[in-house]
Formats: sequence, C-alpha cells, structure tokens
Amino acid sequence: MDAPGVDCDYNANILDSSVDNLVAIGLGDTLYLYNAVTGAIDSVQCKSHISSVAISNAGEHVAVGDASGITLYDTIELKKQRTLPSLGITSLSWQGDIVSAGNSKGSLLHYDVTKAKPLVQRVENPGLGSIIGLKWRVDGVSIATSHTDGYVKVYDRNRLEKATMEQYEPHSAVKVSGRSLLAFVASKYVLFRL
Repeated sequence: MDAPGVDCDYNANILDSSVDNLVAIGLGDTLYLYNAVTGAIDSVQCKSHISSVAISNAGEHVAVGDASGITLYDTIELKKQRTLPSLGITSLSWQGDIVSAGNSKGSLLHYDVTKAKPLVQRVENPGLGSIIGLKWRVDGVSIATSHTDGYVKVYDRNRLEKATMEQYEPHSAVKVSGRSLLAFVASKYVLFRL
C-alpha cells in the first residue's frame, strides 16, 4: 500500500474503520475513504495536517481532527457538514451523536453534533500530557483516555467531569473491546473490567 504523507508518529490516530466496511485514513492533509465492498476510494483535501480520524457508529459521518479543530464529513460524498472549533485535536471517538475529542493540552471535549452549540462538556486535565488514545465503550457506558505522561483514565458517561478510574501506565494506548478496556503498555497489556 502506498501511503504518501504518513508520519512516523505512533501517537497519531489517523486510521479508523466502520461496521459497513469503510476505512478512513488521514495522510498529511488528505482524508482518504476506502469502501471495501465496492473498492471505491474517495479523498478530500483538508485545511491542515490530520492528527485523528473517526467514523461514527452508524457509519454516516467521519470526523477529522487537526490543529484547528474538528471537521465533519458525510461518508457518501465526503461533503463537509460542519466545523467544531478547538485547538490541537489529537484523538477522536464517537458515541451516537456525540463526538468526543482529546487535545494536546490534555482536555477531553464532548460535542453533540445535532445541537447548534455543539460543545456540551469540557473536562480539563491540568498537568497531564496530550490525550493520545480515546475510546468509548461499545455500549456507551464509559470512555477511556490515555495520555502522553502515562496516565490511563476512565470516565463514567453520567459523571464525565471526573475520572472514576485512573492508573499510571507509562507508554500506554487504549482500546475498548466490549465491556473491557485494554491499556497497551510497552511490553504488556493491562485489562480493566468496566
């Protein structure tokens, strides 16, 4: 596979897939959307270097994060739907109509894309590094973050203002599988039952 513009940055979140066999990848300042069923590849030029992509749960939208914020595109024609301003987006994850974003300051932002004023909550994490991993549990009960300084945090959907679980795991990345959170750490993994 040819991948022009790919960075050697293991913290980048530039690849996502959907249950409908769509694959989104951000290379440089270009978003590519591959349909594995039809073999079609579409692309759109974005404003700046892409740091994160995430396809919505229903597969209708793809969110693209960069230094200036989040841009939402429909997955059929890659038409721009709206822009959600925020600085330094590093990771994205969807839960229904909510797209959650982590930024380079360690803040966790939740946007309801159906609202005129979409920012519904901002959780500050002073002193923590960039959020490099962000994932909602499949059933939407909780969301997990991993930070460049090694912290893994879990937030309950009903108490998003404060982490309900926190653990220091250097060089971690998070993945959610069903009701479990996997924190991948340099040479091992830690399993949290949520």
